Amino acid sequence: MTVETPEALRAALAENERRPYGLPRTTTAESIVAAAEQFDDPALLADALLQLMTAYEFAGEQRRAPVTFARLLELLDGSPDAFDERRTFAVLWQFKWVIAALIQVPDVPLTAIEQLIDRMADRYRAAGHGQQPVAAVRHRLAAHTGIGLTRAYELWVTRPRERLTDCAACETRRLALHHLDAGDDELALATLDPVLAGESSCAEEPQTSASHALLPLLRAGRVDDARSHHLTAYRKVRGVTGMLAEIGEHLRFCALSGNEPRGLELLSDSRPLFAATGAPLDRLDFLTGVEVLLRRLTEAGHGGLAVPGPTGAEWTAAGLADHVGAEADGLAAAFDARNGTGHVGDRRRARLAQQPVHAAPVPLGLRAARPLPAAAAPAATGDAPGEGEDLAALVARGRRLMDQGHPDQLAVWERVAALVEEAGLASPEPDDRLRADLAAHRAHQKLRDGDRAAALAAVATAVELYTAAGLADRARTHQARALTLRETPAADDATWAELADLIAADAAEHPAPEPGSEAARTRLHLLNTRTFLAFRPLIEGRGEPPAGARERFAEANATLLTEATRLAVPHQVAAAHRYAADVAAHEGRWEAAVVDLRACLDALEAADRPWGTPMPQFLLAQVLRQQGRPEEAVDLAHRALAGAARHGDPDFPTAVAHTVLGGLSAQTGDLTGAITHLSQAADRFERDGDHDGAAGARFDLNEALAGAGQHAEAATVLESALGADPDRLDPRLAAQLRLSLGHRLTAAGEHRAAAEEFLRLADTLASWEEDRHLHTMAAGEAATALLRAGSTEAADAAYRRMLALHETAPHPEAVLLAARAFADRAAPDEALAHLATADGLLPALPPEARWYETGVNHDLRARVLARAGRPEEALSAAESAVAAFAECGPDGERARAEASRVAAVLEADQLDRRDAALARLAETIGRCRAAGDRETVEILERLRTRIAG
Repeated sequence: MTVETPEALRAALAENERRPYGLPRTTTAESIVAAAEQFDDPALLADALLQLMTAYEFAGEQRRAPVTFARLLELLDGSPDAFDERRTFAVLWQFKWVIAALIQVPDVPLTAIEQLIDRMADRYRAAGHGQQPVAAVRHRLAAHTGIGLTRAYELWVTRPRERLTDCAACETRRLALHHLDAGDDELALATLDPVLAGESSCAEEPQTSASHALLPLLRAGRVDDARSHHLTAYRKVRGVTGMLAEIGEHLRFCALSGNEPRGLELLSDSRPLFAATGAPLDRLDFLTGVEVLLRRLTEAGHGGLAVPGPTGAEWTAAGLADHVGAEADGLAAAFDARNGTGHVGDRRRARLAQQPVHAAPVPLGLRAARPLPAAAAPAATGDAPGEGEDLAALVARGRRLMDQGHPDQLAVWERVAALVEEAGLASPEPDDRLRADLAAHRAHQKLRDGDRAAALAAVATAVELYTAAGLADRARTHQARALTLRETPAADDATWAELADLIAADAAEHPAPEPGSEAARTRLHLLNTRTFLAFRPLIEGRGEPPAGARERFAEANATLLTEATRLAVPHQVAAAHRYAADVAAHEGRWEAAVVDLRACLDALEAADRPWGTPMPQFLLAQVLRQQGRPEEAVDLAHRALAGAARHGDPDFPTAVAHTVLGGLSAQTGDLTGAITHLSQAADRFERDGDHDGAAGARFDLNEALAGAGQHAEAATVLESALGADPDRLDPRLAAQLRLSLGHRLTAAGEHRAAAEEFLRLADTLASWEEDRHLHTMAAGEAATALLRAGSTEAADAAYRRMLALHETAPHPEAVLLAARAFADRAAPDEALAHLATADGLLPALPPEARWYETGVNHDLRARVLARAGRPEEALSAAESAVAAFAECGPDGERARAEASRVAAVLEADQLDRRDAALARLAETIGRCRAAGDRETVEILERLRTRIAG
């Protein structure tokens, strides 16, 4: 760095202070120190050295700090006049950093560290400071070596805090880590909880404490807290060289919570950190976390999986585990050799020996960018085929299950088909009946695969073979089945004619079937087909059904219900009620749907077909949700999912059911349930190749988290939903995800990241020919986010772009919000100009929103005028806000009270009208008390007491 004056160097110092910690800031700080040495200005050199020390500390370069600190002490002793109180205090504070740095390096003898601690004690004593910080670093050394730990702890915690003591949050973390090392999770978490709750914080907190609390929280059963802190804390430590140990904690959490794919994503983020060697002790913790993850993968049979690792080589899970393990073992041995104990190695071995905390993975709701190969699922029930079972027994069981409509028939017929194919020419040709059964099974498979044409062809084959086998009833039922596979059976008169012929032929052959007989089942199958054909036009399409469709369905379904009851086939009774319920739900007749679905479930119970109940239970849950009965709906949805899993129903919409149950859980305040079920829904959709469904479930999860105020976690979920390839998603869904992500980042205070998302969204929407007003909206969001991020010039440019877009693609709501945001941060005259823009947008708003938005404009104008020292005008604006909010009725009551509070403050503090202010407050308090708004009453009461006193 070349500078000509000390003033220029001080400007460079100030500019570097604004950079984030990392290599650019550190190298610049080193250059500034070198440049400062050319001037005879000890104070300037001290400032440069202090900045370099801070850069080393927060960039994970502790190995380089001691030399710089020695220069600081030499400068302090040689030029004491250059050190004012601020600089002297900073040097004394950094004693703690340097001792921690020396502990980090195994090459430094213990005696050197102990001598520096003694020098620290002397310096503190000479400067009139207490010894508690000295006791804290002695404890830190004892915790590292295991030597004299109990005594060091007592000497530390029994001393009162001093001015040079670490901040409350950091000292709390050190206390908690002591308890964790002693194996007392409960006390450690109780100690940490205030920091985790945000009651005390600093540049390193709460993310550092949260990282160390992850596994203790899991062990304590606080799964939601562990998940939440992983998602929020990792956002702040990701890729930070000075947070190697904490990243190691997140890697261990992923490995021991069943989230190995997430761990691989973290490992990919951390590839550059393999080159970070400036803090060997933290590096040891990082490498141990990497090894725990990779050993878990290897033990699960994924040792050959390609994984991200140090640059310059390709790595497998097993190979990288061996590589990092060897280095970590060497580091642990070096520390233990330096310390003369086995404490560091024992701690590492204990971590490597830890097993997963829970049997099931902890749901995170995130998309696995690199999902692991799935393990084979076990058969759902005892009716699935067993190895060694002969063909005749399998065929008999398959036919029984087919007649029962049991889901296990699929696995049985798969096995039958495999045995027939294996037999080949060595066995007699299967008879027509067996070939027909296999064709019917094949039709079922093809239909599940979405290949309607192939399914129809297979059914036609089955009809021919059943006919050849002399099974006219079965041939007839499959002819009817073929009619339902046509693209538009309900609109085709020929289809209805064919079905009528089938029913007539059946009636001729079996004029009076006996209850419960095969002929009865055939008759009801044909009647069921007729009902299905009449049912389809009522639920397909969005417009009114064709003329006479409702009457045709009612007649067909009534006949099915009557005949099923008379012929004692209860599962067909259930089918009739199910049809009626579906139509009622489609038309919004919720109570009728409930009645029929309950009747359907009763009939299935009478038929002893429990495998048929999950779908009606799930539908009933959805109807109850529509009726505003979420608790009942939750119970039914749980039972439906459990039943589908127990009976192995492959056609049950498991992912959709988890989505519904997640939404119901959020609605009833069960955030844990919402996270669990929406995470499972997303995973299931992903496995089924439905990327939009998975993204939709994660969007719902984001909404649930945001509703609970967990915006950073919601942002992580949305980032996962978008992933590295958002083009795989429906464009509108991807746009919605990005818009919501921008809002979540804003709520989390990550304004620069929010601006980037809104700018990406604006670029996407720019190419949309339809809904061009959305482009205006995105530009407004980007402008506001850039403003909040402090990028004033870019914000102004985005704001002008928004106004230009609004001319041709109006979006008054978006422009209104942006204008207010700019008014809130601008100088008074500019702010009033922005508010004039906002006022001009009010007539374009929907009438129901206009009064409220008018009040918001007046309220903000009052605050701007108050800042400008124009109290009379400000009071007039505040009273206009009160009047506007009053027009909103109960919905505007709280905003009205806040505007009244502003007016009272103006009257009391700037206009010397205390009596008017007190009268206004008395009236507002009375109104809020009548409305039951205790929180606002308390705020106004405090203000009234201040003004009256």
